[in-house]
Amino acid sequence: MHIADFGKTKNGASGLLLHFFRVFDGLQNTSVNAESKLIEMSKAAGFNTAQSVTHFNIVFGMVELTKATKF
Repeated sequence: MHIADFGKTKNGASGLLLHFFRVFDGLQNTSVNAESKLIEMSKAAGFNTAQSVTHFNIVFGMVELTKATKF
């Protein structure tokens, strides 16, 4: 499985913009992104491996690409 989703930001400006987006979308709805829990949740769902492949910054924060496998 490959996932592209917002991840925990690494700098203040992106963090501020992500916080604004989170308030608009709902803090609870976006807590997985802000706390970088996607890998943990993938493993809890039964995926054997889950890892962050890469990340890149955009206007509203950081996008993290995650790969998970289930055999």
